[in-house]
Amino acid sequence: ITAFIHSADELREAEYPIHPAAFTSIEDAALEAQRRQRTNQSAMQGWVDTAVASTSPKLPPPAHIESGSITLGLDVYALDCEMVLTTDDVYSLARISVLDWSGTTVLDSFVKPSLPVKNYFTQYSGVTPALLSNVTTTLADIQSKLLHLLTPSAILLGHSLESDLNAMKLTHPFVGDT
Repeated sequence: ITAFIHSADELREAEYPIHPAAFTSIEDAALEAQRRQRTNQSAMQGWVDTAVASTSPKLPPPAHIESGSITLGLDVYALDCEMVLTTDDVYSLARISVLDWSGTTVLDSFVKPSLPVKNYFTQYSGVTPALLSNVTTTLADIQSKLLHLLTPSAILLGHSLESDLNAMKLTHPFVGDT
């Protein structure tokens, strides 16, 4: 599974917000930090980075890896988010779903956007005003859950994850995008 993790260059090319651990060069990491500050993708704007310091996932001891395992004993999660357009013309998180490698639902939650919704994109997202009307879960609540879930041994899989990560205001260095 580690062969599918995108490099910092691949992430940059796909317009991902890039986690500091994705860089092998201190200079490149500093340039990315400056870019994130200029583009409102820093902690001051509510962004969080997972607690990862290494450029590659933390593998369990070899004795704990099942022979022939494609996951190498890592925590692999499939992620998908649904967004709505808020009055600031930003795509804001409205629902997040996370499955583990075995297909078990780890997280499935609607999220209350911090600003009024301008467009629900119901035909694509399935999100309606009624579904969000009593939701109290915030983006910060979801970020907190993900910071506990996305450890140095976690890999995220999904489609166009740059959009999901932008909506979650979160970076993680180990991403495999279809």
